[in-house]
Amino acid sequence: MKKFLIIAATLIITSCTIGAGENSRVIGGRNGFFPRISGIDLEGTKHQMPQTFKNKINVVVFYFTYEQQADAYDWFEIVEQVSKQYPEVSFYEIPVMDQKNVLLRGIINNELRRDAIDDEARKRTIAVYTDLEKFFKTMKMKEDQVYLLVVGENGKMMQRIEGGTSKENVELFKKKWSF
Repeated sequence: MKKFLIIAATLIITSCTIGAGENSRVIGGRNGFFPRISGIDLEGTKHQMPQTFKNKINVVVFYFTYEQQADAYDWFEIVEQVSKQYPEVSFYEIPVMDQKNVLLRGIINNELRRDAIDDEARKRTIAVYTDLEKFFKTMKMKEDQVYLLVVGENGKMMQRIEGGTSKENVELFKKKWSF
């Protein structure tokens, strides 16, 4: 019993380290525009999207499973190179997960924080907990793919690429934006 209490206390304390955020509603935007969703970055700051996207070109990579994280990171390497040359480009990592209770959200957020390589990665990673079925329907996405969206400062979705960093996908991204 003592071990159980110690483990439970540790889990609760760990879940409170950066905050758990909240379960987000998905409010569909007009056709071709990013819907309204909320999430929490790995520094504990709440974000309302698309309002968080402040640059002219905002590259947003969505993934839905732990296994897809590697594909998302491959996109970050490419987009990070671009954003160093073009300051009007910013990028965000958005892991989207089904709604969870506060304890599980906190634990998952801290796991994501441990995986983040630096402070910048923690600030650009925004965990979203929502009704996945509604999210997939609104965004016209499937759970088995990584998605890269380019979103304008007004929330307009300007490009959508389904999948990882295949040669074709990288060329599509770079050609569209002349990078």
